[in-house]
Amino acid sequence: MLWLVVRRLYKGHAIAGVAASSSHVAEEAVSLIDVKYEVLAPVMTAPQGMEKDAPILLEDLETEELGATLPGPTNVAEHIQHVKGDVEKGFAMQIL
Repeated sequence: MLWLVVRRLYKGHAIAGVAASSSHVAEEAVSLIDVKYEVLAPVMTAPQGMEKDAPILLEDLETEELGATLPGPTNVAEHIQHVKGDVEKGFAMQIL
């Protein structure tokens, strides 16, 4: 049995696994695995991953935004806004 990962997301991310009836068969299977990488531009911060030209990590991910699902590939799973009261009014009421 063999399983493969299509996209490696981080250093140390497993890319393949082999289950076999003996260690000899497993070692033979592992020696047949040939991995080729397409090197993408690194994304080091969340804001970089949210940019329009950032490499898409999960092709089937869609953004849930304020109760609606936005079309297209994205790295943003969900966009939530919390609003309570009037900020300007609150600051105006402050006693300094």
